[in-house]
Amino acid sequence: MKIIVDRDTPMKANEMAANMIVSHFAKNPGQKALIEITDERNQTRSQMQNRLYWSWVSLLGDYIGYSKDQCALLLQDRFLGRDEFTNQAGTVEVSQIKGTSKLSVGDFAAFLESVEIFSSTELDYVLPRPDDLYWQSIGVTD
Repeated sequence: MKIIVDRDTPMKANEMAANMIVSHFAKNPGQKALIEITDERNQTRSQMQNRLYWSWVSLLGDYIGYSKDQCALLLQDRFLGRDEFTNQAGTVEVSQIKGTSKLSVGDFAAFLESVEIFSSTELDYVLPRPDDLYWQSIGVTD
């Protein structure tokens, strides 16, 4: 069981954590519980987000006639942009599409929302929302 807590509600976090612990031990008497606190500012995209993204990229790629890798690059270029620079001698210009692997959980959730909106409004293709993947990907959990 996971919960997402805003930084500005520490008392609510205490109450939620206490409820989780009580619930765990009520369901699992005699068992141990592990409580882990992570700061989303330092956490990169989640496995659930990644699974949802690649599911969507595969479907969109099929829909518009690209491989999933090509589709991923097109989406990343459109919504994340590029890193561009010229070497010190001024002779080589480098342009690279920004990837998703270092996005924070929050940034990746925003990226997924952009992809979903783009798909429905620009491509007239509604992406499926496997509820368990979608809600967990944007930070809503039981």
